[in-house]
Amino acid sequence: MALLKGESRNLTPQNAWEGGTNIRTALRLHPQQVRAWFFLELGKLIKFVDATKTIQDDEEMKETARALMEEFPAFRLEEFKLVFEYIKRDKFGPMYGRLKLGELMTCCRKWEEMRAETILERQHRPEFDPYQRGYNREQPRKAILLTVEDLIELGEIKPK
Repeated sequence: MALLKGESRNLTPQNAWEGGTNIRTALRLHPQQVRAWFFLELGKLIKFVDATKTIQDDEEMKETARALMEEFPAFRLEEFKLVFEYIKRDKFGPMYGRLKLGELMTCCRKWEEMRAETILERQHRPEFDPYQRGYNREQPRKAILLTVEDLIELGEIKPK
């Protein structure tokens, strides 16, 4: 729970998923700290984005935080931090002056899709590396040896 203590160095999607703290677990063990951290991070995001239509008061912020934590129970604390950072950097697309619960949920869903395509895919198929756009080039390939007769039979070449 280093994130609750203000430590967030070397935060990447991969290590957020693998070494992060699940939101449900964190809420069960340290409910006040987690909520305080979440409100702080959400407040920083709201201030940074400076949207004209945004969360206006404490009640809206509490409801937004509660809804996000309930809607995305598999998220790690670190993933919420990264989602908020991505929003600040327009990595989910421009917000068009609006930062409400709906927009935040849309960004979290985009994050889930990205996670599924990269991190989880790699866990299930370790030879697949999406950053190299295909299969890892270092994996051994099996050779297929064809004779001239095989090629003729397949119709790839014509007999003499």
